[in-house]
Amino acid sequence: MKKTVSFDKALILLLITAALILTSCGGGGGGGSGNVSVFGSSGWGYTDLFNNHTWEYTNGAYKTTIACNNSKLTIKNFLNGVEQSGTATAPYELKDAKDMGKSGKIKCSCINNGAETEFTFNKLISPETVTFTLNGASITFTKQ
Repeated sequence: MKKTVSFDKALILLLITAALILTSCGGGGGGGSGNVSVFGSSGWGYTDLFNNHTWEYTNGAYKTTIACNNSKLTIKNFLNGVEQSGTATAPYELKDAKDMGKSGKIKCSCINNGAETEFTFNKLISPETVTFTLNGASITFTKQ
């Protein structure tokens, strides 16, 4: 009987430790990144690596920025440094997160006409780039 109680306590401690590790991955050193840990449909946590960051893509005179803050995404387009009309802000949702949030799908009316778009960050802790895959084409944004 005591072995069962010890096993139950060990399992509970293991689950608590795993939950703490999963929810702390986004913050950490250097003042923290402000990322938010959330729970997916599986119940296991992942980190929203988009949150509290601005991502930029530049191609010659054309630039697009994606700013994410508290589950809202704002996309702006610039031509020769001048903001163009069409700035949009909308809530976003992360789906099918893998590798604790390093890859998955993002759904937002501002991106890909609201269709789910695959994303991959270059690393889990303090990512520097995120790559979106749209209809077979990849576009990489850099963290600002």
